[in-house]
Amino acid sequence: MGGRTYRYYNFREYEGGAFSRYLEEMAGKGWYIDGYVFDSVWRFRKGKPAKRRYNAVLMPGSSSVDIDESGDTKMFRDFCTEAGWILEYGGIVWQIFYTEDESLLPIETDPGSKLEIIGDIMMQPALIAIDFIAAILLIALAAAVWFASGMTFKSADQGVACALLLMWSCIFIGGRISMICWYNKAVHAAESGASLNSSTLGQIKIRSSLKMMAFAATVLAAAGILPLMKTMCWLVIFRGMCREAFRYRKENAGVNGADKLRVRIILAVIILFFGYFLCFDMKYIFSVFMK
Repeated sequence: MGGRTYRYYNFREYEGGAFSRYLEEMAGKGWYIDGYVFDSVWRFRKGKPAKRRYNAVLMPGSSSVDIDESGDTKMFRDFCTEAGWILEYGGIVWQIFYTEDESLLPIETDPGSKLEIIGDIMMQPALIAIDFIAAILLIALAAAVWFASGMTFKSADQGVACALLLMWSCIFIGGRISMICWYNKAVHAAESGASLNSSTLGQIKIRSSLKMMAFAATVLAAAGILPLMKTMCWLVIFRGMCREAFRYRKENAGVNGADKLRVRIILAVIILFFGYFLCFDMKYIFSVFMK
């Protein structure tokens, strides 16, 4: 059998249980995970339907900004394999194992250790700051256009563009706030000995579908509204540059002396370079919005 299919599902770091159930559901239909494409888009290959038990776990010490596997990745996979689990897909963050043995113990059995790994990956201050800064930039642009227009819109395009900017700012802020709230509740639950609750597969499907519709609406609108298209392109570049700067800083965290100074200079150049062009182009975008 052959064939490929692609699915968009935005599984958060604490939703490994739902991710595992989804993979079991797909395996029952004969689809097996084959790779991560980009931004929560997963590739599946066609095969014979099978009843499998999956375990989607996070690689300890990893990050969504990493581009290479850490030195401990092979050791972690070997440990899980020796425990009886079979590796189906090994990424930088998610490690996907399966078994047909119903009696095999899960890879993660200690809620405290599991929560610690989730927190280390999901609650990195720099990643939280990136989403909040991106949202603030979108809100500021939409608010500036609205106030400069006399608290009204001169055209339908202007109104649609500002509405979409505000929608994406809510997506960024809302997503981060929900993750922070979950983590705080999970910490209290772990302290009291309660189990860690997570989203259901149905909730994740609804959330992913809504985000896909938001993306489709933005692409369709941006096709006819040039400043909106440029704004969203700048947003993608902004988040990418910030993540690259964070990754570079993380990889060079242990350097000292002249090497440390070199790292700081490179990071400063990256930020200043981007900031200059962001301000320059935003001035142009704002002028076009006002026409």
